Amino acid sequence: MSLFTHLKKSIRPVGVITMILALNGCNPDVFVDRLILSSELLSLHGDGETSVVNLSSDEWMVSRIELDIPEYNRLPCKLYNEAGELVSAYEPVGYTYLSGLGKITFEDKYVDFTIKRSVGKQLEISVGENLRDSEFQFKVELHNGYQAIPISITQPPGSGYVIDSVAYTLKPQSHSIYLEEKETININNNSTEPIPYTVHVFSRVNHKVYFTSTDPKLFFYLKENDKRVPYPEKVTDNGLEMSDRKVDLSPRVQTISLPFPDATKTVNLRVGRNKISVYLEYEEYEADFYLHMSNKKTGNQKCTRGVFHSKMPTGDFLVFIHKPETE
Repeated sequence: MSLFTHLKKSIRPVGVITMILALNGCNPDVFVDRLILSSELLSLHGDGETSVVNLSSDEWMVSRIELDIPEYNRLPCKLYNEAGELVSAYEPVGYTYLSGLGKITFEDKYVDFTIKRSVGKQLEISVGENLRDSEFQFKVELHNGYQAIPISITQPPGSGYVIDSVAYTLKPQSHSIYLEEKETININNNSTEPIPYTVHVFSRVNHKVYFTSTDPKLFFYLKENDKRVPYPEKVTDNGLEMSDRKVDLSPRVQTISLPFPDATKTVNLRVGRNKISVYLEYEEYEADFYLHMSNKKTGNQKCTRGVFHSKMPTGDFLVFIHKPETE
């Protein structure tokens, strides 16, 4: 009796089915086609360059994204559906996946990219400018339920912008002039007669400025030693009057020395308690700025915009002394 005939007589049908499944399970390629990619290594240059990866099947998903940024899992990216509608603006990069049509975007102050699936057998990967001094590397892992295939992307640095020009325009209805209390000084005159007291009106007072922009990269196109820009000092009847000094193109508040000398005011302190109030007149305004730059490495030219914010004393002030308080 052959072995096959013996097995037919001695094994119940359920056992045969189980054995067949087990044997077939040793060869998954019977059920799942291997996923083949047109490329697993991409090198993208420039701003907005896109590469299309063709796949042998439409049964796959973007299962993971890895960046060469420390603790990238904490960084958010945005997830959009097939219709281009925002699904989530705060998806953690390391845990974001794309199982159907749609796109994933990531952007920080130095690099950005978009991973888009608009056709079942195609994946589009595009990058913005790499403003780092080093190469940017990230991986996009694809999975079909059987195998995971990472696509490695590299982008050389594209930093190297210098300022060509910057122009300011006063923002409508942003200009205001108002009084603001600088300080209150309490002094007790213990003598038997009034004594003079000199107030230094503008001591510890500065011109405060800062920049803002909806472009998160604006403050990183330039190297640290190339970020000095001219700025408007005050508002005149003819518009903005530019200063002959420069400030850093930065979102942090900068304090600049005043363009006029300190002023003093002498008051007479009455016998007993005295309270001196100092009020300064301030001018505050906003100006739209347009920054024109060029990249000496790539030849790219760029124009980006933002808002300049300024608050500075005009030079006018009030100093007055209150009547002594009764005991």
